[in-house]
Amino acid sequence: MQSDKQLIPRKLLRNIKERLFQNKAIIIYGPRKVGKTTLVNSLLSDLAIKEQDYRYLNGDDFDVREMLSKPNIVKLEGIIGNPKLFLSTKHSEYLK
Repeated sequence: MQSDKQLIPRKLLRNIKERLFQNKAIIIYGPRKVGKTTLVNSLLSDLAIKEQDYRYLNGDDFDVREMLSKPNIVKLEGIIGNPKLFLSTKHSEYLK
C-alpha cells in the first residue's frame, strides 16, 4: 500500500501531464515547503525535455520576483521567449 505522500504527487503529475501542451496555463502555487519545486523537477524528469526547450523561473529567487514585478507584454515576451514549455513556481505569499 502506498503512503499518501507518494500517491498524491503521482496523481498530480499525471493530471498535469494530461493537460500540458494544450495552449493553457497550469498554475502551481502554495505556501513554502509543500513540494511545488519538487513537483516541477519530477515533471521535467519524467518528460525528459531538453533544457533549451523549456524556461523555468523559481519564485524563491528575488531576482525572478523583481523581473516579474509590474510586467507588461513586451517585458514578459523578453523574459519567457518562445520555449516549448514554460514553468514557474511562486509562493502564495508573494502573489499580488
